[in-house]
Amino acid sequence: RARATQFPDKDKLLTGLKPSLTNYPKHDDAHGYMGELQFQAGKEPKVAAQDLGWQGMHFTSSDAKQIVKFQKDIFSFSRLAPYQDWEHFSSEAMRLWKVHAELVMPSDVQRVGLRFINRFSFDGELSRVNQYFKAFPDELKELDFVLAGFLHHDIMTVPGYPYKVNVIRTVQPPQAQGSLPALILDIDVYIQEPFEAKTEILEERLKDMRWLKNKLFFDIITDKLRKEHE
Repeated sequence: RARATQFPDKDKLLTGLKPSLTNYPKHDDAHGYMGELQFQAGKEPKVAAQDLGWQGMHFTSSDAKQIVKFQKDIFSFSRLAPYQDWEHFSSEAMRLWKVHAELVMPSDVQRVGLRFINRFSFDGELSRVNQYFKAFPDELKELDFVLAGFLHHDIMTVPGYPYKVNVIRTVQPPQAQGSLPALILDIDVYIQEPFEAKTEILEERLKDMRWLKNKLFFDIITDKLRKEHE
């Protein structure tokens, strides 16, 4: 999330972006909405919605694997499976960020997030989750209950650094007949302390955040899970 000092209209945005987005032929408008829920004693709650209008554009690559958002206060870049490697991902993200920065002239960056959602197919025996994720709670065996699903959410801070981390572990049911369920490990590293919108600062932040993501990933999964999915 970056605070823009200028933002072109739709025609100027398209004109400015298209030369750098030849591999992103599909685009859509991005609109903003704000909802409000009002409570008053003795009355039914009221729901109000406000259309914030056109906020920018979303572009999708020709293979539909990469999505980039150019909005008034948001820039984001996403890659769907298969994930190549950090070098490809980060270099393309930074290339597109520089295009965005040239157009909107951000005064500062207010939030940066790096999120990886990992999906591991497994045989569906939730009683063996401890074989895949470390420090995972056991079933309530004294009550003879059977684990049928789980959602484990941790929120952590990093002492001495401005980073925070959300870690979610859950199970995804089979997505099609005959398919296997999957374990989901969702790691989101972020910083919400504003800093100057300089490329070198952003690159250093991303380097730190990637290290944290990798550290958490290998501290959470077991050797068994790592070897099965190498």
